[in-house]
Amino acid sequence: MKSNKAQLDRIQKAEQCFDACCIAVRELAAALETFEKTLPALQALDAYYQGGDWLRDYAADEAGLLPPDMKRGVLSQDAPGDLLDDVCDAARQMETLTEKLRGIGLYSASI
Repeated sequence: MKSNKAQLDRIQKAEQCFDACCIAVRELAAALETFEKTLPALQALDAYYQGGDWLRDYAADEAGLLPPDMKRGVLSQDAPGDLLDDVCDAARQMETLTEKLRGIGLYSASI
């Protein structure tokens, strides 16, 4: 049986899809693994920001009680809250992606 141009084109297109998906899934898996490892730090940051410590440290910084050369991005008024919002946005994006995968039959709740 001899292959035809349509068959070869179909295989080439499928191969390109396969290659792109392999790369994307590997990168996503690595990113998710990295993110999962930061969950304890994220939980600690949330407790720090939502509890009274952040406010006390912010006030100390505003009063000039902290060393001027100390890194203090965590004491900005927006950055920690923005980060926590970004985490929630990423979680919603993962939920949306899961629903899309279910919609095209590539994921089921039983997996």
